[in-house]
Amino acid sequence: SSTTVNPSLMLSKVVTQSNLLVTTFESINDGFTVVDEAGRLVAWNPQYLRIYGLSERAVRLGVPLAEILRILDAQGARARTPLGEGLPMSDLAVTAATGPRQFEIGCPDGRLVELRRNPVAGGGFATLHMDVTERRAIEGQLRQAQKMEAVGQLTGGIAHDFNNILGAILGNLSYLEPAVRVDPALHERWQRAMGAADRAARQVERLLAFSRRQRLSPEVIDINRLIAGMLDLLEGSLGDGVSLSTELAPDLPAVRVDPGQLENALMNLAINARDAMQGKGRITL
Repeated sequence: SSTTVNPSLMLSKVVTQSNLLVTTFESINDGFTVVDEAGRLVAWNPQYLRIYGLSERAVRLGVPLAEILRILDAQGARARTPLGEGLPMSDLAVTAATGPRQFEIGCPDGRLVELRRNPVAGGGFATLHMDVTERRAIEGQLRQAQKMEAVGQLTGGIAHDFNNILGAILGNLSYLEPAVRVDPALHERWQRAMGAADRAARQVERLLAFSRRQRLSPEVIDINRLIAGMLDLLEGSLGDGVSLSTELAPDLPAVRVDPGQLENALMNLAINARDAMQGKGRITL
């Protein structure tokens, strides 16, 4: 038996496959480059130019990759490893690698490009350039959501434990009320303790609300009254070395705000001020 090979048919198939390869090469969403063993650019697709904002005049057949990297470096692009360690841009032009390698390039406009490089037969390498800015942002949001979930679970556990402790404190304070009424000084201290415990209970409720992802509703409040109500708590938190005073405008209008958030903000500001004064000085609200 014998087989006759039709050269025209074979050539047609080769041309068809070649056209398909070129079409695929030019239509993929990622950039693609091929560099020869001498470090010269021998093939690229339009997406490569688009990703880095390179002009067709700068990217030409046979241009050294090192020259393109110098252009990107001058524009503010920065190379690094997948672990975030900085690299000189010139390191990306090294052709001696024998295995797959990965790099990242941070573009001056904030985009992040991931490079996946593989050696090719005869020397040199092919590189896939993927714009991963959106993907990394989504991954960051997912990590943040997971972190907040863990914080919420931890907060809920602590808040429940603290709520049990507060229950014992409030119960004993209520039991002591008849005995301290006979002594005005003791009764004043008892009132301060009850006020602090009540405020702590409200903070626990807010922690529990946070752990359950509940939205905290703002209220229309008198800021002066809120500050006056938390002065005892502030004085106890700031220590003996800090004197606390107020200069409150008498005609402040009511505001719509979350009372707990405002109390927390004022407490944090006061504590930061105390720390800045190294525990000694005067704080005025």
